[in-house]
Amino acid sequence: MKPKSNRLFTLFAILIVFSFVLGACGPREEEQTTVVIYTAKEPDEVAEFIPIADEALPDYTLDVLRLSTGDLTARLLAEKDNPQADVIWGTAVTSMMIFMQEDMLEPFAPQGVESILPQFKDDADPPYWVGVDGYVNAVICNKFLMEEKGLSMPQAWEDLLDPAFEGAFIMPNPASSGTGFMYVSSMLQGMGEEAGFEFLRNLDRSMAMYTKSGSAPARMAAAGEFPCSISFAFVGANLIADGAPIEMVVPQRTGWEMEVNALMKGANNPEGGKAFLDWAISDEAFDLYGQYFGVLAKPGFDTPPGIPADIADRLYDMDFTWSMQNRERILDRWLDLFEDKAEE
Repeated sequence: MKPKSNRLFTLFAILIVFSFVLGACGPREEEQTTVVIYTAKEPDEVAEFIPIADEALPDYTLDVLRLSTGDLTARLLAEKDNPQADVIWGTAVTSMMIFMQEDMLEPFAPQGVESILPQFKDDADPPYWVGVDGYVNAVICNKFLMEEKGLSMPQAWEDLLDPAFEGAFIMPNPASSGTGFMYVSSMLQGMGEEAGFEFLRNLDRSMAMYTKSGSAPARMAAAGEFPCSISFAFVGANLIADGAPIEMVVPQRTGWEMEVNALMKGANNPEGGKAFLDWAISDEAFDLYGQYFGVLAKPGFDTPPGIPADIADRLYDMDFTWSMQNRERILDRWLDLFEDKAEE
């Protein structure tokens, strides 16, 4: 018979091992239920979408980090060797192409991907990324300030060069905002690079500030902080629907970019990530996208009031691969010229 002290020691050791096993298993099980989502979608969208996604995915906890496109791109590249996100949801396709080039994405075909328009998904089978919507540049002005200053609503981008608009406009900084980069890239593609930069130099006279956020210019114009802004159309449409004293014009030729989703290579929870990406192109999700965007990756859904019915015909024929390949060079040149007006 073993001495009592030995039996107690053995029991104590077993309890320690058992506790260690439970401690090791507990957090791992918790991690497997958490889906880490990085997104550049607007805070209003995140606040509306995620509770609905939570209900659709009761087996998972959705942990969302929202950053502007430039900041999100920089963070994901910094985490390349130790990815923290499981999925990327709703960020610019030009950024997603960088992640694809850096071998950071895992190809995945979400359930229902065959219903997504071909131009809104990567050509690979399975695709590395799948698009959901397109956001479009617009001019958004405060009606009261425009009347007070005797200004007429611009109808074309060239109208913004009128000396009467000196210091009246704000727009997003392309180094931090996907909307800002979309605008700069579209001007360079639509006009040719040198003519486009000459246009931007002339446009700078009309600019009071370049903001970090893509939606901030529209909101600041609506609040009466500045007469006019370059922002994106769905923000303007939502502000008008909420009664803001603004007017919005989508010029006949305007820039646009896709928002796309992807699964991270090396994701901690790939199964949870796939479940979220399935939901993110479901009809339930597209009913929500249609409340914000006039350009959708899946046909047959309503789009916001206030968005021109012919918006698809107003879009520049954008070469997103060119935008991605030349992104760093374009931003370096833009910052050399205009950084002094960038929001701190």
